[in-house]
Amino acid sequence: MSTAATLIDPETAAHQHQMSQRAHEVAEAVLGTCGGLDDHATEAERDDPTFCAHLDSTVGLCDQCGWWVDASELDENDRCEGCAEDHEEGEES
Repeated sequence: MSTAATLIDPETAAHQHQMSQRAHEVAEAVLGTCGGLDDHATEAERDDPTFCAHLDSTVGLCDQCGWWVDASELDENDRCEGCAEDHEEGEES
C-alpha cells in the first residue's frame, strides 16, 4: 500500500488550515448572538465546505430561538439546551 495516496498537497493543507482558523474566529464572533454569518464570513467562506465543516463542529444555530450556541449544546433536533427543556416541559403539561 502506498503512503502517497494519504498525503495532502501543501496547497490543500494550507487552505484547510486557513479555513479552520477563520471558522474559529467566526465561531467566537457569533457565539451567544442571534446574528447571521453575513457580518462575519465572506460569501466565499460560507460556500466553502471546509470552512462550513469546521464551523459546524464548533457552533450551531438553534432552530427554535435562532441563537448561536456551542455545537455540543444542540440536541438531535438542532435545539439548544434551553429550547429543548422548554419543549419537554410543554409536552409534560
